[in-house]
Amino acid sequence: MVIKLSDHRRIGKGCIFIARDIDSSPIMKQPPVTREVWFYILRKVSYKDIEKFKRGQGFFQIPKIQNDLSWKVGNSIRTYSYKQIQQSIRRLAEGHNITSRKGKTGIIITVCNYDEYQNMESYERYNKMSPKDSEGQLSYINRQEGKIRKKLIADSDESANLEFIDFYLTKSGKKLTGKRLVAFNEFWSCYNFKRGKAAAADAWLKIPVLNRSIMSQILSAAKNEAKRRVDLVAKGQSPKWAQGWISERRWEDEAYQPQVESLPKRKSIEARREEEKEFFLNREMP
Repeated sequence: MVIKLSDHRRIGKGCIFIARDIDSSPIMKQPPVTREVWFYILRKVSYKDIEKFKRGQGFFQIPKIQNDLSWKVGNSIRTYSYKQIQQSIRRLAEGHNITSRKGKTGIIITVCNYDEYQNMESYERYNKMSPKDSEGQLSYINRQEGKIRKKLIADSDESANLEFIDFYLTKSGKKLTGKRLVAFNEFWSCYNFKRGKAAAADAWLKIPVLNRSIMSQILSAAKNEAKRRVDLVAKGQSPKWAQGWISERRWEDEAYQPQVESLPKRKSIEARREEEKEFFLNREMP
């Protein structure tokens, strides 16, 4: 549906400009996830200088990008992986579309040439407008910016006081957060089989008790499983996926338990005395 200005209906939250010649740019040859991350960044960066960020800059967290770009398939929620988002940001930086630097709890991204592409004066049709039409179009844009300026600043001040919390979205759409998330990431690194992470996160949430002792046992068993997997693959056997390994509590298997060498039983006092008596008797014999 096309909304005309004469209809007196206004679309909130402003807009971004997408040049038609973007179809011939290298960014359109990137994987779909990278293109989607690019348009997401364009929508989220600040359109004007504010207290913490300049025009074309914004603060981002990869887990939040995952959540914002998630989509539904039936009753399940699908997301891009953490690595896919991370690689997309790297591709955009390598293509000189953005620059990025690490913050305390996320990434600060700056869109390159933002002023050029997000300025109506840069586009051909605007430059061909009559002075009257051009002035009227600018007047409308300025009115819209004036209406949202106070709200934008208020929102930015409010968001500065928020505590950003990382999370991982499981296959069933649940959020894995806090210490459970930290523990899961450590397990995932030790298990070292990068398949079925979202399903494994669901199984991880179902572990009833996860204290230091159990966590230590899980990590030790996961490292052993990773070493054991090399031989399994070499023999053409299928390795165990993390979801099944967690659900079956395989860290409790005897194969993963530390082997303790049995110590010889201590002799009784009576037995030692008998040995000493026999020793001295043998010495006195000629």
